[in-house]
Amino acid sequence: MTTREKRLGAAVGGMLGLIALWLIVTTIYGAFSSRYTDIARIEEEVAGKDQHLQRGQQAERRLAQYAIRALPNDRELARSLYQSWLLQSVERAGFADVNLIATPGRAEKDVYFLHVFNITGRATLEELTKWLYDFHSAPHLHRLKRVTLRPVEGSKELEIQIAVEALALPKSANDLQLAQGTSDRLQGKPVEDYLKDILGRNMFGPANHAPRITSSSSQRGSVGRSLKFSVKAEDSDKLDAVRFSLAEGAPEGAKIDAKSGEFSWTPKETGDFAVTAIAADDGLPSKSAQQKITIKVGDSPMETIAGPKKLDFDEAKHTFVTGVLRRNDEPFVWLTVRTTGEVKKLKTGDKLAIGSIDGVVAEIGEEEVVIETAEGVFAVSLGHHLLDGEPVGGRTSRVPPRRGDRSGP
Repeated sequence: MTTREKRLGAAVGGMLGLIALWLIVTTIYGAFSSRYTDIARIEEEVAGKDQHLQRGQQAERRLAQYAIRALPNDRELARSLYQSWLLQSVERAGFADVNLIATPGRAEKDVYFLHVFNITGRATLEELTKWLYDFHSAPHLHRLKRVTLRPVEGSKELEIQIAVEALALPKSANDLQLAQGTSDRLQGKPVEDYLKDILGRNMFGPANHAPRITSSSSQRGSVGRSLKFSVKAEDSDKLDAVRFSLAEGAPEGAKIDAKSGEFSWTPKETGDFAVTAIAADDGLPSKSAQQKITIKVGDSPMETIAGPKKLDFDEAKHTFVTGVLRRNDEPFVWLTVRTTGEVKKLKTGDKLAIGSIDGVVAEIGEEEVVIETAEGVFAVSLGHHLLDGEPVGGRTSRVPPRRGDRSGP
């Protein structure tokens, strides 16, 4: 055999060896790869079955929770009990003209029965918010299907239409009654939080305007005598109701009627005192105005006053307060002397000498004038004559009662 033939034979033998080695490696790799593929497929199947099992366990837990909240399986009993609860809840919230109808429900095979209820009525946004809070706090298996709100013209109420759905389950834990307790869907937040968030937005009307206090910012009183006057306020939003209160720091015993605004207090010592009156509306959101009122308290003048001098013909008895107006923000009072037809137009600080009245105009209010004389301080209201005044320290109203000989202007 020649050298060339030997080399060729060695090359062929090497190639055959390589082919054999490749076949062996390929066979072994294929076996392992198939094994790994089978293992991955089996693991994937196991994971899928685990997920399916977990979903089943979760569904089972949910069904157990639903059973605790579900209406009784007895359809007539469930409808009666839930309808009664629903009616009591809207009436408790303050709804008016309530009409509640239970419509025919429907069964979903043997899985559940769906009860449907429709509510109509009227309520304010605050009342509706309180009802929604109670509804979502209740443990029942129910939900709001639809809520329609429409503002009532000329009112703060809303026309309300609500559709409610409630479920009864065959395996309900409640046989003869509705679920008891409360739901945790609102996470324990108090109803005040929801009222603050919802009522702070005026969703059904223009922006709310603060009220304006229009009464006098200064008053006079006497030691030991009841002092009463009215704090008055106007609100451009005609549907708003205004309530009154006093800020902190008011004198001991001072109080104000929340609805009428009547302030009352019996001073125990002389001096200058200050109270801050607050007028707050019920708009959305509520707005308020404040006024600082200065009260000058002196010794009671009525204990030493002998009264004005009496005249055979007293022109003061025929002089009436016929007008209170402002000119360039300065108040004026008009006094009409009926015996002469003269009209006196006086401002604060002007001297006044008519008949038995000799003094000075101390203050001009919205509907009265306060006059200081040597005998004392008294207030005469619009339409009254000068002798029909009431001592400032002892009057019980901003408009004194008729006394003596008096006729209208």
